[in-house]
Amino acid sequence: MSALEDQFLKLWKSKYRSIPLEREYSDIEAWETDYLERKKAKPRSRRYRLDFAHPETRTGIEIQGAVYSGGRHVRGSGYERDCRKYNIAYTSGWTIFLLTSAMAKDAIWHAMIASHIAARSTQQLQQQ
Repeated sequence: MSALEDQFLKLWKSKYRSIPLEREYSDIEAWETDYLERKKAKPRSRRYRLDFAHPETRTGIEIQGAVYSGGRHVRGSGYERDCRKYNIAYTSGWTIFLLTSAMAKDAIWHAMIASHIAARSTQQLQQQ
């Protein structure tokens, strides 16, 4: 957990307490399949996880810290790993919101994510 993730969650809970988010979510079946394949070639491979997720609507939130200072998310191997992770999630029906440090503190993005979750919840209710 990072201080930025803690700050995001605090802001989220202050406005959207009725929409709970899970931290460090990794329960995407396709990710487990990919992990097992990667582990064969590279035994020290790690499982993917989302910073935050709303599993019922397949909505994930990733906070990309240190984008201006050369953090892991913008360096070659880290960026490639993230692309693979997100593409597998997308093809499994997930929507992933990628937030920079500034975006993670911006109420507009919180509202957009909450609106997306609400819309997906409504769609799911209508399909039942």
